Amino acid sequence: MCRRCWWLLLLALLVIGVRPTYAQQSNVEWSLEPIYGDLYRPGFWLPLTLTIANNGSDQQFEVLINKRFATRLDVPGGGKKSTVVYVYPDALSRLGVSLRANGTEIATERINLRRISKPLVVSLADNPLPNLTEQQALNLTPDQLPATSEGLDLLNTLLVDQRAWQTLSAEQVAAITSWVSAGGTLLVYPDTLSVLPAELQPATSGAPLTFDGAALAQAVGGSDAAQDLPGVQLIPSSQAMTAIQVHSAPLLVTRTVGTGQVVVSAVPVTQPELVTWRGLDQYWSNLLPAQPLLTPGDPGLTDKEARDGQASSFLTNLPALDLPPLRLLLILLAVYVVLVGPVNFLVLRRLDRMALAWLTIPALTLVFAGLAYGFGAKQRGSDIILNDLVIIEQDGLQNAPVYGYAGVFSPNRSTYTIAGTPQTHFRPLQSPWLGGLSVGQANAVYTTEPAQISNLVVNQWSMETVAYQRPLTSTIALEFELQLDNNTLVGTLRNTSNITFDDAALVFGERAQTIGLLEPGASVEIKLNAATTNNQTAPSYIIYQKQLQGGSAPAPEVTQRMQAIDVASNPYNGTYNMWEPLFVGFPRLTLPTVDLPTERFNHSQTVIFISKPGFSISSGNVSFDSRWSAIESTPENTKTGLCMTNRGIGQPISQRSSEMHIRLLPQIRNIAISELRLLPSVDGAISANKLTYELYDWTSQSWQVMSNTTGFINVDSPGNYISQGRIWLRYSLPDASNNNDWWGCLSPGVVVKGTLP
Repeated sequence: MCRRCWWLLLLALLVIGVRPTYAQQSNVEWSLEPIYGDLYRPGFWLPLTLTIANNGSDQQFEVLINKRFATRLDVPGGGKKSTVVYVYPDALSRLGVSLRANGTEIATERINLRRISKPLVVSLADNPLPNLTEQQALNLTPDQLPATSEGLDLLNTLLVDQRAWQTLSAEQVAAITSWVSAGGTLLVYPDTLSVLPAELQPATSGAPLTFDGAALAQAVGGSDAAQDLPGVQLIPSSQAMTAIQVHSAPLLVTRTVGTGQVVVSAVPVTQPELVTWRGLDQYWSNLLPAQPLLTPGDPGLTDKEARDGQASSFLTNLPALDLPPLRLLLILLAVYVVLVGPVNFLVLRRLDRMALAWLTIPALTLVFAGLAYGFGAKQRGSDIILNDLVIIEQDGLQNAPVYGYAGVFSPNRSTYTIAGTPQTHFRPLQSPWLGGLSVGQANAVYTTEPAQISNLVVNQWSMETVAYQRPLTSTIALEFELQLDNNTLVGTLRNTSNITFDDAALVFGERAQTIGLLEPGASVEIKLNAATTNNQTAPSYIIYQKQLQGGSAPAPEVTQRMQAIDVASNPYNGTYNMWEPLFVGFPRLTLPTVDLPTERFNHSQTVIFISKPGFSISSGNVSFDSRWSAIESTPENTKTGLCMTNRGIGQPISQRSSEMHIRLLPQIRNIAISELRLLPSVDGAISANKLTYELYDWTSQSWQVMSNTTGFINVDSPGNYISQGRIWLRYSLPDASNNNDWWGCLSPGVVVKGTLP
């Protein structure tokens, strides 16, 4: 009986021993609240507000989230502080939080999140956003908005009125500017135009104006007429474009800033007459960015994931990581075999000491193992190498984001600390194709304040890679004046910065004008004929194709720069398309980015600058063939990706009937169309003439069957089938077709003619 008691006591002690114990402090009050409620999206920064009230002595607090992201906060006794904590969540919808005081864990918390798939629209305006069908709406106060572009990463659109803008801090304004430059959409009220900075100004407001409800509904593609809506006259700036007009009066004006845009609506979007209109969702679909274009890359990857995968390949492309020359390895192996076999045998037999083979063979093996190790050490080197890729995506904007990737190569298995400049946000870099974190990053901790990564383990002769983002405090300005004239891009490029660019080039329509050395103050005349096809060729190949000809391998510097261009332009997942001129250059500058503060190391840094300047199209009669149309992503085609035919880009045939959403050049969305023709082509098991084609009539809100008896489709009343540069096509296979016909690539072959105002 006593023995059984001892076993029960031992079991009780074991159970108690595995329970976590915390040094609770009743004099500390704290909270950690996600700024955007419980909303999150994997692969996007999530900001949380941390507040600590310390009623005891001075202490340093650290909050650790999911054992990976940390922030430190010094709070004096009797004080209270708040800061923003940043987390880069994965697919998990739960955050495990640990609070430490002076290194001792004092509390834990668990935060449940809700994954969103819809675009997130956040409003700072006085009037709350209505319930939207296709978007996730959220209302915040200006003081809740984070003051970094990373804190706005989750947002797709930000709505601001004049009162809210005037209450924002300078840091918040800089964050919004940087976020817009990186691809965000800033939606403003007409009264906000007077307080916007010049680099964000899309228009100026004029006299009051009443918009006819029926004409407005037709302009935005709504099915029901709206009430007459009071608004203002908008006067677009020279850098802006009228997206929608009603009776020649601009209703929506957009200005491209970096890869984002600023949009102003002549009618305040929370105006009661507009909110109660049944066509509100259609109106909002015109306010927000268009659907992303279908790309030839992996449709299951986001742009960020695809870029991360290419960045990993770039960072590991170091001479120290190359395999040893095969010829030298074969020579070493042959010498070893000869010495251990015939030479060893002949020598021992001549000496009549064959029994010594038990010693000579292991000795020779050890000698050659040492030689192989020494050869490998010499080949791989004994230096720590920090390889750094810096991508600058901006043109003339200060505090624009810098995207960076860093890799630490170690000659020995060791643990490292990586430090960044202030306002740097580190995150793990994992290949989307391999999935998961490497063993070395499994226990690494990413700290925001101070900006660093601790406990990063790198195996011998291996590399661990990370990603980071930080603002660019200086300005790099290039001026472009470009115009598309008869499929030829003409204009001027001026380097107004004090920086020299190497290997500068402008890519457009699968053609490149190589500039080479671009010095400060230099001006270059641009004349670039667009290619006759759109094959989605990578810009790096277009720029360096002459160096790749001849059969010999390109120089290592060329290979490195081609990889850098592929990472920056991300040609296979949507960052680059032939509509947009793409400037690429390698500036002669070294940016303070990352450091190994406790190590001596060699630092290799590549800085690449990319810009996507806009261009104008002369007014008058214009004609555009299939080169100038693209296909938008839809829930049906995102799993299949893009394909090619002899007529250009197309959509794979994966089911009996499917829709294809075609988008024309943004510059011609206001075209007065006179002719619309389709020349469908199928590369596959079925002829294009055997398919049934329908076009969506935006006026009657219905699908109309098109006649295709001659191999092309001439569309009557073409204006009914284009809305803001969008054409919706639906195809169907014959009823008698079998599953063997459900493959191939369908290219619509869109030809548009008309007049631009």
